[in-house]
Amino acid sequence: MQVTGLTDIGKVRKINEDSYFFSRERVGGAPNLFLVADGLGGHNAGEVASRMAIDTVVAYFREHPAEDCRAALAAAVVRANQAVYAYGRENIDCRHMGTTLVGLILLPEEYVLINIGDSRAYLYRQGELRQITKDHSPVQDLQESGLITEEEAFSHQNRNLISRAIGIESDVSPDLYSVPAEENDILLLCSDGLSSYLRRRELEEIFGQEAEISALAAGLIQEALNRGGGDNITVILVKNERESEAGYAE
Repeated sequence: MQVTGLTDIGKVRKINEDSYFFSRERVGGAPNLFLVADGLGGHNAGEVASRMAIDTVVAYFREHPAEDCRAALAAAVVRANQAVYAYGRENIDCRHMGTTLVGLILLPEEYVLINIGDSRAYLYRQGELRQITKDHSPVQDLQESGLITEEEAFSHQNRNLISRAIGIESDVSPDLYSVPAEENDILLLCSDGLSSYLRRRELEEIFGQEAEISALAAGLIQEALNRGGGDNITVILVKNERESEAGYAE
Protein backbone atom coordinates (compact mmCIF):
# COMPACT_ATOMS: atom_id res chain seq x y z
CA MET A 1 0.00 0.00 0.00
CA GLN A 2 1.26 3.46 -0.93
CA VAL A 3 -0.22 6.45 0.89
CA THR A 4 0.28 10.19 0.76
CA GLY A 5 -1.64 13.17 2.12
CA LEU A 6 -1.29 16.90 1.49
CA THR A 7 -3.16 20.05 2.44
CA ASP A 8 -2.82 23.65 1.27
CA ILE A 9 -4.47 26.78 2.64
CA GLY A 10 -5.08 28.06 -0.90
CA LYS A 11 -4.73 31.63 -2.14
CA VAL A 12 -7.71 33.31 -0.46
CA ARG A 13 -8.48 31.89 2.98
CA LYS A 14 -6.60 33.07 6.06
CA ILE A 15 -7.20 29.84 7.99
CA ASN A 16 -7.00 26.25 6.82
CA GLU A 17 -10.27 24.73 8.03
CA ASP A 18 -9.52 21.33 6.49
CA SER A 19 -8.20 18.47 8.62
CA TYR A 20 -7.02 15.01 7.66
CA PHE A 21 -5.66 11.80 9.11
CA PHE A 22 -4.20 8.69 7.59
CA SER A 23 -2.61 5.51 8.86
CA ARG A 24 -1.68 2.47 6.80
CA GLU A 25 -1.18 0.65 10.09
CA ARG A 26 -3.83 -0.62 12.48
CA VAL A 27 -5.87 1.98 14.38
CA GLY A 28 -7.47 0.08 17.22
CA GLY A 29 -9.82 -2.40 15.58
CA ALA A 30 -9.38 -1.01 12.07
CA PRO A 31 -6.59 -2.36 9.83
CA ASN A 32 -6.01 1.17 8.48
CA LEU A 33 -7.88 4.47 8.40
CA PHE A 34 -8.08 7.52 6.11
CA LEU A 35 -10.13 10.66 6.83
CA VAL A 36 -10.66 14.12 5.33
CA ALA A 37 -12.87 16.80 6.91
CA ASP A 38 -13.72 20.31 5.70
CA GLY A 39 -14.87 22.64 8.46
CA LEU A 40 -17.49 25.34 8.16
CA GLY A 41 -18.77 28.08 10.37
CA GLY A 42 -16.36 30.96 9.91
CA HIS A 43 -13.77 32.47 12.22
CA ASN A 44 -11.91 29.58 13.89
CA ALA A 45 -15.02 27.44 14.25
CA GLY A 46 -14.55 25.44 11.05
CA GLU A 47 -11.00 24.55 11.99
CA VAL A 48 -12.17 23.41 15.42
CA ALA A 49 -15.02 21.34 13.98
CA SER A 50 -12.96 19.48 11.39
CA ARG A 51 -10.15 18.70 13.85
CA MET A 52 -12.58 17.58 16.53
CA ALA A 53 -14.43 15.30 14.12
CA ILE A 54 -11.21 13.66 12.93
CA ASP A 55 -9.88 13.23 16.46
CA THR A 56 -13.17 11.75 17.68
CA VAL A 57 -13.35 9.19 14.87
CA VAL A 58 -9.74 8.12 15.47
CA ALA A 59 -10.32 7.90 19.23
CA TYR A 60 -13.43 5.79 18.68
CA PHE A 61 -11.48 3.20 16.71
CA ARG A 62 -8.68 3.15 19.27
CA GLU A 63 -11.19 2.52 22.05
CA HIS A 64 -13.43 -0.04 20.34
CA PRO A 65 -12.74 -3.33 18.56
CA ALA A 66 -14.03 -3.10 15.00
CA GLU A 67 -15.15 -6.54 13.89
CA ASP A 68 -17.59 -4.85 11.49
CA CYS A 69 -15.83 -1.88 9.89
CA ARG A 70 -19.01 -0.55 8.30
CA ALA A 71 -20.83 -0.43 11.63
CA ALA A 72 -17.76 1.00 13.37
CA LEU A 73 -17.36 3.80 10.81
CA ALA A 74 -21.00 4.75 11.19
CA ALA A 75 -20.81 4.68 14.99
CA ALA A 76 -17.61 6.75 14.97
CA VAL A 77 -19.22 9.44 12.81
CA VAL A 78 -22.26 9.52 15.08
CA ARG A 79 -19.90 9.99 18.03
CA ALA A 80 -18.10 12.79 16.15
CA ASN A 81 -21.41 14.50 15.48
CA GLN A 82 -22.31 14.38 19.16
CA ALA A 83 -18.95 15.90 20.12
CA VAL A 84 -19.04 18.73 17.58
CA TYR A 85 -22.71 19.51 18.20
CA ALA A 86 -22.23 19.65 21.98
CA TYR A 87 -19.15 21.87 21.69
CA GLY A 88 -20.98 24.27 19.42
CA ARG A 89 -23.88 24.61 21.83
CA GLU A 90 -21.55 25.18 24.78
CA ASN A 91 -19.33 27.79 23.08
CA ILE A 92 -21.09 30.80 21.60
CA ASP A 93 -18.27 31.59 19.16
CA CYS A 94 -18.71 28.12 17.65
CA ARG A 95 -22.51 28.00 17.76
CA HIS A 96 -22.98 27.21 14.05
CA MET A 97 -19.83 25.25 13.38
CA GLY A 98 -19.87 22.01 11.46
CA THR A 99 -17.79 19.89 9.13
CA THR A 100 -17.97 17.49 6.24
CA LEU A 101 -16.22 14.15 6.49
CA VAL A 102 -15.21 11.39 4.12
CA GLY A 103 -13.56 8.22 5.41
CA LEU A 104 -12.05 5.02 4.07
CA ILE A 105 -10.93 1.64 5.39
CA LEU A 106 -9.18 -0.82 3.06
CA LEU A 107 -10.00 -4.47 3.59
CA PRO A 108 -8.48 -7.36 1.63
CA GLU A 109 -11.52 -7.72 -0.63
CA GLU A 110 -13.31 -4.39 -0.41
CA TYR A 111 -13.12 -0.69 0.35
CA VAL A 112 -15.47 0.59 3.05
CA LEU A 113 -16.27 4.29 2.77
CA ILE A 114 -18.42 6.84 4.55
CA ASN A 115 -19.31 10.43 3.81
CA ILE A 116 -21.39 13.33 4.98
CA GLY A 117 -21.39 16.67 3.19
CA ASP A 118 -19.45 17.28 -0.02
CA SER A 119 -15.95 15.98 0.66
CA ARG A 120 -15.52 13.18 -1.85
CA ALA A 121 -14.02 9.79 -2.57
CA TYR A 122 -12.95 8.83 -6.09
CA LEU A 123 -11.64 5.54 -7.47
CA TYR A 124 -9.07 5.41 -10.29
CA ARG A 125 -9.04 1.99 -11.93
CA GLN A 126 -7.55 0.94 -15.27
CA GLY A 127 -7.33 4.48 -16.59
CA GLU A 128 -10.80 5.60 -15.52
CA LEU A 129 -11.77 7.82 -12.58
CA ARG A 130 -15.21 7.56 -11.03
CA GLN A 131 -16.75 9.33 -8.09
CA ILE A 132 -17.82 6.88 -5.39
CA THR A 133 -19.54 9.14 -2.87
CA LYS A 134 -22.47 11.43 -3.56
CA ASP A 135 -22.59 14.95 -2.18
CA HIS A 136 -25.26 15.86 0.32
CA SER A 137 -26.34 19.02 -1.46
CA PRO A 138 -29.31 20.56 -3.29
CA VAL A 139 -27.29 20.56 -6.51
CA GLN A 140 -26.59 16.83 -6.19
CA ASP A 141 -30.32 16.28 -5.72
CA LEU A 142 -31.01 18.18 -8.96
CA GLN A 143 -28.46 16.06 -10.79
CA GLU A 144 -29.88 12.84 -9.33
CA SER A 145 -33.34 13.88 -10.52
CA GLY A 146 -32.04 14.40 -14.05
CA LEU A 147 -32.83 18.11 -14.00
CA ILE A 148 -29.22 19.15 -14.57
CA THR A 149 -26.15 17.47 -16.04
CA GLU A 150 -22.82 16.77 -14.33
CA GLU A 151 -21.34 19.76 -16.17
CA GLU A 152 -24.21 22.03 -15.09
CA ALA A 153 -23.78 20.84 -11.51
CA PHE A 154 -20.08 21.73 -11.61
CA SER A 155 -20.82 25.36 -12.52
CA HIS A 156 -24.11 25.78 -10.62
CA GLN A 157 -24.39 28.95 -8.52
CA ASN A 158 -25.40 26.89 -5.46
CA ARG A 159 -22.77 24.19 -5.83
CA ASN A 160 -21.14 25.07 -2.49
CA LEU A 161 -24.31 24.61 -0.43
CA ILE A 162 -24.61 21.37 1.53
CA SER A 163 -27.64 19.76 3.13
CA ARG A 164 -25.90 17.58 5.73
CA ALA A 165 -22.86 18.07 7.94
CA ILE A 166 -21.42 16.88 11.22
CA GLY A 167 -22.29 19.10 14.19
CA ILE A 168 -25.19 21.10 12.77
CA GLU A 169 -27.99 18.97 14.21
CA SER A 170 -28.19 16.53 17.11
CA ASP A 171 -28.58 13.57 14.74
CA VAL A 172 -26.63 12.76 11.61
CA SER A 173 -27.18 10.38 8.67
CA PRO A 174 -23.94 9.50 6.87
CA ASP A 175 -23.88 7.33 3.76
CA LEU A 176 -21.87 4.11 3.65
CA TYR A 177 -20.38 2.52 0.55
CA SER A 178 -18.71 -0.81 -0.20
CA VAL A 179 -16.60 -1.24 -3.34
CA PRO A 180 -14.86 -4.48 -4.42
CA ALA A 181 -11.08 -4.06 -4.22
CA GLU A 182 -8.65 -4.62 -7.08
CA GLU A 183 -4.88 -4.45 -7.06
CA ASN A 184 -3.37 -1.16 -8.27
CA ASP A 185 -6.54 0.82 -7.61
CA ILE A 186 -5.90 4.39 -6.45
CA LEU A 187 -8.40 6.00 -4.10
CA LEU A 188 -8.64 9.76 -3.69
CA LEU A 189 -10.23 11.46 -0.69
CA CYS A 190 -10.51 15.24 -1.04
CA SER A 191 -12.18 18.38 0.19
CA ASP A 192 -14.18 20.53 -2.22
CA GLY A 193 -11.19 22.83 -2.58
CA LEU A 194 -10.13 20.28 -5.19
CA SER A 195 -13.42 19.00 -6.60
CA SER A 196 -14.95 22.47 -7.00
CA TYR A 197 -12.09 23.53 -9.26
CA LEU A 198 -11.41 20.39 -11.27
CA ARG A 199 -13.98 18.36 -13.15
CA ARG A 200 -13.88 14.59 -12.90
CA ARG A 201 -12.46 14.19 -16.42
CA GLU A 202 -9.79 16.81 -15.64
CA LEU A 203 -8.81 14.91 -12.51
CA GLU A 204 -8.69 11.75 -14.61
CA GLU A 205 -6.24 13.36 -17.02
CA ILE A 206 -3.89 14.28 -14.17
CA PHE A 207 -4.09 10.74 -12.80
CA GLY A 208 -3.01 9.45 -16.19
CA GLN A 209 0.06 11.70 -16.26
CA GLU A 210 1.64 10.84 -12.91
CA ALA A 211 3.04 7.42 -11.99
CA GLU A 212 3.95 8.17 -8.35
CA ILE A 213 1.20 9.13 -5.92
CA SER A 214 3.35 11.73 -4.15
CA ALA A 215 3.79 13.58 -7.44
CA LEU A 216 0.13 13.04 -8.23
CA ALA A 217 -0.99 14.61 -4.94
CA ALA A 218 1.25 17.62 -5.49
CA GLY A 219 0.01 17.95 -9.06
CA LEU A 220 -3.63 17.90 -8.02
CA ILE A 221 -3.13 20.63 -5.44
CA GLN A 222 -1.05 22.74 -7.81
CA GLU A 223 -3.72 22.58 -10.50
CA ALA A 224 -6.39 23.70 -8.01
CA LEU A 225 -4.11 26.60 -7.06
CA ASN A 226 -3.59 27.43 -10.72
CA ARG A 227 -7.35 27.77 -11.07
CA GLY A 228 -7.65 30.29 -8.28
CA GLY A 229 -7.15 28.37 -5.05
CA GLY A 230 -10.23 29.98 -3.55
CA ASP A 231 -10.61 27.35 -0.84
CA ASN A 232 -8.45 25.11 1.32
CA ILE A 233 -7.34 22.02 -0.60
CA THR A 234 -6.76 18.61 0.97
CA VAL A 235 -6.07 15.27 -0.69
CA ILE A 236 -5.27 11.76 0.49
CA LEU A 237 -4.20 9.18 -2.09
CA VAL A 238 -4.07 5.45 -1.38
CA LYS A 239 -2.72 2.94 -3.90
CA ASN A 240 -3.83 -0.62 -3.22
CA GLU A 241 -0.81 -2.85 -3.55
CA ARG A 242 -1.11 -6.34 -2.08
CA GLU A 243 2.05 -6.39 0.01
CA SER A 244 2.64 -8.15 3.31
CA GLU A 245 3.19 -4.83 5.08
CA ALA A 246 0.05 -3.24 3.68
CA GLY A 247 -1.71 -3.19 7.03
CA TYR A 248 -4.55 -5.59 6.28
CA ALA A 249 -6.06 -7.67 9.04
CA GLU A 250 -4.35 -11.03 9.43
